[in-house]
Amino acid sequence: MLAKDVDGGPVFSPDGNRIVYSRYNDPEENKWRLLEADADGGNEKVLYVEPVHGGPPAELSWSPDGKRVAISTLTSNSKSLSQIQFFDFARGSLEPFVAPADKIILGNAWAPDGRGIFVAYVPRGEHLSVQVQIGLFSYPDGAFRPITNDLTDHTSLSLSGDGHTLATVQKETSTQIVLMPPSGAGSLTPVPGVVARESLPSFSWTEDGQLLISHGDRLVRQHTDGTHEVTILSDPAAWISDPVSCDNDRWIALNWMVHGEGSGNRIWRANPDGSDAVPVTSGEFGTLWGCSPDGKWLYYREQITNGVLRVAAGGGKPELVPGANPPNSLTAQATLSPDGNTLAIFTDVLNPKSKTYFNRIVLVSADSGVRTLELDPGLKAVFRSQGPPDSAGFHFFPDGKSIAFVIEEAGVDNIWMQPVDGSKGRKLTNFNDSERIQDFRWSPDGKALAMLRFSSVSDVILLRDTGNSSRVVQ
Repeated sequence: MLAKDVDGGPVFSPDGNRIVYSRYNDPEENKWRLLEADADGGNEKVLYVEPVHGGPPAELSWSPDGKRVAISTLTSNSKSLSQIQFFDFARGSLEPFVAPADKIILGNAWAPDGRGIFVAYVPRGEHLSVQVQIGLFSYPDGAFRPITNDLTDHTSLSLSGDGHTLATVQKETSTQIVLMPPSGAGSLTPVPGVVARESLPSFSWTEDGQLLISHGDRLVRQHTDGTHEVTILSDPAAWISDPVSCDNDRWIALNWMVHGEGSGNRIWRANPDGSDAVPVTSGEFGTLWGCSPDGKWLYYREQITNGVLRVAAGGGKPELVPGANPPNSLTAQATLSPDGNTLAIFTDVLNPKSKTYFNRIVLVSADSGVRTLELDPGLKAVFRSQGPPDSAGFHFFPDGKSIAFVIEEAGVDNIWMQPVDGSKGRKLTNFNDSERIQDFRWSPDGKALAMLRFSSVSDVILLRDTGNSSRVVQ
């Protein structure tokens, strides 16, 4: 083991003698640090510390001359979606390189000749796509040109040592929403109207038994038989997730990434037909967990702040829910009980001595205070998404007596039920196929269980250069 509690990296220096990596929320919450160590993990030292940014952990790559590290992160300001910065070892500081307003940069790799940085990115123009593409920023002028431009997803980026070949994983995903009996046993019935190759960020139920389905660029309401489909909201250049119907279907709330003025990810509310849409929060990357049954509160998380926040449905100053930020813990998912009295939080708990994490469910109630549910260490809970993180895969059973989440065993996804009284849990479903469960939700009347499932086919492809290591083509 080279290092513990590593969130990004490690990346080896060009001479192979050193590594750099990132660490988040340890030892300080809401801060991340860039660290350097010997190749065997010894002599660890902190290079830089700053507040946590939005989105996933920083992606790192070492320059060929060993003088700097390229760091790509998402941003949550009004001018750009992401950025690449350089950590300069001689100066001990971060320096800006590029901060595009039309690209979400997810990974980077220096060209061996030092004249460019290859990036995995999501393009945003008239349309915002979730298909990750490959591009190149020339160095030092920052000029950009795309390398791939297709309908498949490129999920990784790796260069050969001589820089003549770029390897990426090309992925095609098939998605469907299915209905089954609430017990988790019985046949599956696909919901019509869902295009198999389309990425679906999330879905939910309305109180009258219809489905709210986010197709990314638009939000649709339809009956479970595929009829009466109505587009409620639409913006091809933005991304909708976490839709929820609130206050007995009097209004809806959702996450709407890069919609409207600025480039933030805000919670919006609107009338059931999509009219009078207004932002409720200011614009940090986050996840909308849901609304209280009385329609007074929206519960959510900002990715730059740990714990669960709530904001009045009409807007205002957010507040941290008391007891919803347990010590040495990171919030993975959260959900409200059907009666609205209990907030359940799935947490990753850090053991300060071993620098390892284990899972725990924290129950926060106005009546009984805060208590915890210890989980079987052998359970592998998974929370899957197609695009930015969402409020998927963690929900109360309709009677409020159990909490359900997705586990993976031997490469197979199933739903696990954990009673809130601390008694032994059990599998609700018994699938044995390769379909992944992204989300599941019981209908308001408790008579059906809807699941969002997907499968992916991946192939490694090689992109070769044309004689210049900074000019790779397929």
